[in-house]
Amino acid sequence: MLKSIFIILMFSTLYAIPITKITSAQVDIDHFQLEYYVDKNKELTLHEVRTKDFTESRSNFAVARSNFSCWYRFNIQNDSSTDKTIFIHEKIAFLSNDITFYETQNGNILKKLYVDFVKSINIDKMVSKEIIFEVKLHANELKTIYYKKTSLSYQLNYFSIYDNQHSKKSLSSVGVLLLFSTGMFLTLLMYHSLLYLSFRNTEHGFYVLYLFFGLLWHLQISGIATSEFNFYYTGINNYFLLTIIILPIFLSYFIKSLFETKKNYKVENFVLNLIIMTFFFNFIIGLFNISLGITLTSFIYIFLLFSLIIISISFYKKRHPLAKIFLVSNGLLLLAMLLADLAYFNILPLNFFTISAGSFGFLIEATGFALLIFYKIKLLQISESKKTKEIEEQRIQKEQLLLEIQKEVEASKKKDDIMLQQTKMASMGEMIENIAHQWRQPLAQINSSVVVIDDISYHENIHSKEIEKELLQIEKLTNYMSTTIDSFREFFNKEKEKSKFSIEEVIESSLLILGQKSIDGLKINRSFEKGLIYNGLKNELQQVVLIILNNSKEALREREISSPTINIEIKNTQDNYVISIYDNAGGINSSIIDKIFDPYFTTKHKTQGTGLGLYISKVIIEENMNGLLEVDNIMDGACFHIKLKKS
Repeated sequence: MLKSIFIILMFSTLYAIPITKITSAQVDIDHFQLEYYVDKNKELTLHEVRTKDFTESRSNFAVARSNFSCWYRFNIQNDSSTDKTIFIHEKIAFLSNDITFYETQNGNILKKLYVDFVKSINIDKMVSKEIIFEVKLHANELKTIYYKKTSLSYQLNYFSIYDNQHSKKSLSSVGVLLLFSTGMFLTLLMYHSLLYLSFRNTEHGFYVLYLFFGLLWHLQISGIATSEFNFYYTGINNYFLLTIIILPIFLSYFIKSLFETKKNYKVENFVLNLIIMTFFFNFIIGLFNISLGITLTSFIYIFLLFSLIIISISFYKKRHPLAKIFLVSNGLLLLAMLLADLAYFNILPLNFFTISAGSFGFLIEATGFALLIFYKIKLLQISESKKTKEIEEQRIQKEQLLLEIQKEVEASKKKDDIMLQQTKMASMGEMIENIAHQWRQPLAQINSSVVVIDDISYHENIHSKEIEKELLQIEKLTNYMSTTIDSFREFFNKEKEKSKFSIEEVIESSLLILGQKSIDGLKINRSFEKGLIYNGLKNELQQVVLIILNNSKEALREREISSPTINIEIKNTQDNYVISIYDNAGGINSSIIDKIFDPYFTTKHKTQGTGLGLYISKVIIEENMNGLLEVDNIMDGACFHIKLKKS
């Protein structure tokens, strides 16, 4: 009687288990229903768990518990008329500590497969990152599959049922997106490692560490570490799970360094410090209890993501130039991590995208941060370029200022020299005035004596042509001396008031002064338009004429011209009175003719001249008298033109 009851109960339980039916020749089932039961103490046997109340769920889901065993079961029935060999794939078995498959029928265990990653039992049964359990079914046969799994943290399950052809195809397919994301991680890591080694920027250092631990997590969660390096969570390898806790620490330090939050953003800096401390303490917990540390991480990540979004919005509102990229990067990371968390809490089904969402989120954020670094470098380059430009502008301004100062110094020196020259002229004027005063009485006495001698000769009837000739000569000489001293006095007169004067008289007076130190055989040719009266500075014009005449005379003497000649012309043109003075001394060398009016330019020895004469002449004519002083070479000599405006 009891035996009959047990059989009835067993069959009623058997047919309550979800059934996956195989009806076609090809078997390719990725989604089906099953049941699960959580064994918190990890002590139940297969016989004991059969009577427990299982919870129905889909074949790709997560159980949000930590450090426990979970039992799964489902019926599989061959509804076809031919025998079938099927392969049950557990695609993310690599994230477990141990796994046991049971093939049962009518309460009897037909086959068992046990894999323990911690104790390294039957690890060779793993195919890449999956465990494959083979089941043979006769036509219309039904079997029950039990599956026990132990994990340190969340149990992620992804079951599929294939025939032989689809099983091989599933194993041979390589995710292009997975390879691309891994390549991106490696490329970013190597590139920014080189940048850090080259420039030693703090943000590059934290970014490289962030990428490194992000890559470690990506290799684990994607199964690449298992398929390529036979990595399983055995012994010390369990601590690699803590990389998901370390990531936000270096992420926060990177943000602090990139945005200089300690100096510029006090509130945001406080939040980032809080994130660092929170994950640091969680890391300490994980060192002592990995299961608890990983479980807490899911909840802390929610705090992390929303904090980053708030910080991003804050940067954006404060118009930081990097805020847009930062906000978009963190926004995409938030979406990716929400997908992962929703799958881990069994709200969304597990699949390739939800399992890898967190990993891809980190990659997207890392790529965004790479753009941030690039943009910051660009901003720094622009800033450096502006600084360089400003420095260059300052240098140019400094050079211009120095040039202006130099010009001012030179101008001041010129003024000083002119003033010195004028002082000398004034002193000479005073001296000439004194000489004239001293000469007046002797010259008058000499003239008086000549008159007396002439009168005596007349009364005494002394008629001598020789005496008359000498007396006449004495009178001429005294008159000449008187006229000469008057010319010198007029020349050195300090008065600068304009007056009307005869241009011809200025020339004659200048020739008179020059005549006392002329050279032998010098011929002066005059061609004057008579009666030309000019309103200007008489003495200064006479000074210019004397300088030009003296330069001509010196050139004729130095070059030993056989027939020295100076020609002087005075012309009345439409707008100007033009005084032209030219000689036959051979002219001025074409290489220096443009420089002769420059201050301190001279072809003479320094003991013979200062090079200021023609410069002063040009200043007098062009600045003081609003005229024009020019020079050119004509025929066999140099010609100076003094142009005085009639107005």
